[in-house]
This record gives sequence, C-alpha cells and structure tokens, in this order.
Amino acid sequence: MVEILGAHRKSTYANRLINQMKGKNMKKEFSNKTALPIAKVNYHFTNRCNYFCQHCFVDKTKPEIPLSQKFFVIDHIKEYFEELHCKGTINLVGGEPTLSPDFGPLLSHATKQGLNVGTVTNGSALTPEFFARYGSLLSEIGLSIDSLNPALNRLFGRCDIQGKVNTREHWYRVAEQIHLHGIRLKINICLAQMNCNDDFTNFLEKVKPDRLKVMVLSIVAGVNDKLADQKPTQEQVEAFVARHKAFNPVVENDGEMQNAYVMVNSRGMLCINDQGIEKELKNLVENRLVSEDLSLIDPHKYFKRYNKT
Repeated sequence: MVEILGAHRKSTYANRLINQMKGKNMKKEFSNKTALPIAKVNYHFTNRCNYFCQHCFVDKTKPEIPLSQKFFVIDHIKEYFEELHCKGTINLVGGEPTLSPDFGPLLSHATKQGLNVGTVTNGSALTPEFFARYGSLLSEIGLSIDSLNPALNRLFGRCDIQGKVNTREHWYRVAEQIHLHGIRLKINICLAQMNCNDDFTNFLEKVKPDRLKVMVLSIVAGVNDKLADQKPTQEQVEAFVARHKAFNPVVENDGEMQNAYVMVNSRGMLCINDQGIEKELKNLVENRLVSEDLSLIDPHKYFKRYNKT
C-alpha cells in the first residue's frame, strides 16, 4: 500500500527534533544546532539487478526516470543540505547501482555538488577498473554479504542467472581496494535461519570493516513471505551477535527502519516507511526537499540507527 500525502502537516520535523533533544542523550550528542541530523538520503535510483535475492523488497519491473531527471533529484537534495548548513551524504543504491549506466554520471554530479557519496552493492562489478574510475569519488561502500558459503548464497538467491557467486578471494581483493582508496567499508549481513550458524570471524579480521550491520530477516506479505520459516529466533540472533562481538555488530530488527530511513525511489519520489506503510511524500524531480517533508522521521530512531559504531 502506497499512500500519497499532501504537503500540509500539523507538525514539522524541526519541532519534533527540539522535543527529542530535551532528552539527556540527544541534547548531549547534538548540541551543535548547525549539525541537524537528517544528513543522509538513500537514493534508490534503479531497480535493476543481476541477483535474485529472495529476501529483497525491490520490484525489478518498476520504471525509473531518465538520467536528466535524476540530476534534478540530486540538485534538490543538495539544496536541502545547504538549508541545514552541512555537507550531506547521498547513498546511491538500487537494485544493483554499480551496473547501471547512470551510476558514474550521478556519482560525478553529486561529488561536483560537494556531497559525500556512498553506495551499497552486491560487489559483482567491483573490479580494479571500477576503483580506478570511481575510487576517489566514493566516501563509503556497503557490501552485502550474507554468507561465504557458495551453496548458501545460491539458496539465498545471492547469485546471477548462471548461479555465479562472489568468492571469499574476490571479497579480499575488493576490501583491499576499498582501504587503498580510503573509503569507509560497511558490511551488511541479512540474518536468516540458513546462515545464522555462519562464523565470519576470520573473514572480518582480514577485511577490517568500519561497520558491521546485521539485518534480521524481515518478512513482508506478498513480497518475500515464502521465507517466513527462515526468520531466525531471538536466541539465534543473540548467538550470532555474540560470535561476532569483537566487531561491534549493529543489529537491525523489524521496525527499526520504520520512520528512520529517508528514501527516494526510482521515480524520484521521496518515500518513508511510516509504521509499516510505504508513503510517497513528494516528487523531488520537480520540487526541493525541505525539512518539513521529513516530519514522519522519528529523530530518536534516526539517531540510534546512524550513530552506532
């Protein structure tokens, strides 16, 4: 269900921020009023992907706007960051962003606008040539790695149409390039029954991520509910986290992305998951993003999500 919201709202994000900052932790961490918090926007500019991950929510059949209009989206986000007097971050995500012909032009355009740019990728296109071309422009790369076992990756659908998966050696080469270029490395693991007993310890010691995120499998009716029996128990989640405690894993359970994730979809629409309902708020091809558009974002949940280390 997608709800199109009107422009008028009774409360603004700024008012909610003030109320949240009255709490002791929020006031302490964000006492600098020029450093307002919503400084990261996730632009899902493409739905196309070469993998078939069963847990993924992306609908590959949905259309995307042309490159010329994507530039407008970035420009309108940049104007919002200027309003905050901060150098914000745009995450170019998908789909698989690195396979889109628009990835390079969008990355170049955003960095020329003075923005930090990150991406989240399945890693299949991260070759030495990729880093030679884009390594100096990216501030963060998130690698989606659900298992180091090829058979499990194929069960997940984390493979191409021929069943090709990324090897452990491939990930080592990718991590080396990321560190050589001074890019922040984040690793995302989707935790399910099938991989909850995996041990990434030796691998993580070698690739040295700056951040490890464990995203507990979330089931959405009509999208990935065939995986309902793969949802891990709380005990399995706790055991996995304990196994990797040396890497300070950040755990994301059901509901923690709700009202905490600022997203622009492939049609240029600002979207927020409001208590489980995806709401399209504004067309950013034609309109600027302003603070009032983010009134549905819960500052406490946002801070918690992005400021864990």
